Amino acid sequence: MNTWLQRIIPWLTPTPRETVGVSVLLAGALIATLWLWMEREPPPLHTPVVVAPVDTHLQMPNVTRETTVTVHVSGAVATPGLVSVPAGSRVDDAIMQLGGLAKDADVGRVNLARVLTDGEHVHIPVRGEPSRPSELSAAPSEETPLDLNHADVTALIQLPGVGQVKAEAIVEYRDTNGPFTHPGELRNVTGIGETTYQRLAPLVAVR
Repeated sequence: MNTWLQRIIPWLTPTPRETVGVSVLLAGALIATLWLWMEREPPPLHTPVVVAPVDTHLQMPNVTRETTVTVHVSGAVATPGLVSVPAGSRVDDAIMQLGGLAKDADVGRVNLARVLTDGEHVHIPVRGEPSRPSELSAAPSEETPLDLNHADVTALIQLPGVGQVKAEAIVEYRDTNGPFTHPGELRNVTGIGETTYQRLAPLVAVR
């Protein structure tokens, strides 16, 4: 047995020269593999697809909106006359465009916070000025109904069953929600129930 092992061991134990030879062969194989890998053709590049942006401005409908309103302001203002202001402006905005209030203006009779409507007439009375015919004309009737969108507190008080509190509530509702679109909206005003509305319906209008 020992004789057999003695014959095999020399074959299993390489000499220094054999070790160097094997290392050279392995290095050559590695270099050849790297060279072949570098020489192969690169994979084709994918051309990116360019999508043109959509011009959304061309797809939007052309919407025309009223941007200004023109009103006539008379009475105790610096320069009475016509004035154009941005839509949604209030009485005070129109007055300021005309130079402001005169010193003797009786602003207690005008709601400066009311939203303006195109084509209306706003009159600023002076202190001691008698009420205008439009304010103290005969009580509203079916022949001459009161316009809910232009009547001030003084005019609204003429309506039967509408005192100072309800008149101010009507003006406040109009200022908050915009002009009335139909007389039936009076039902939405605080203090005006169905019974009161039925009494007022023939006497009011929306213009």
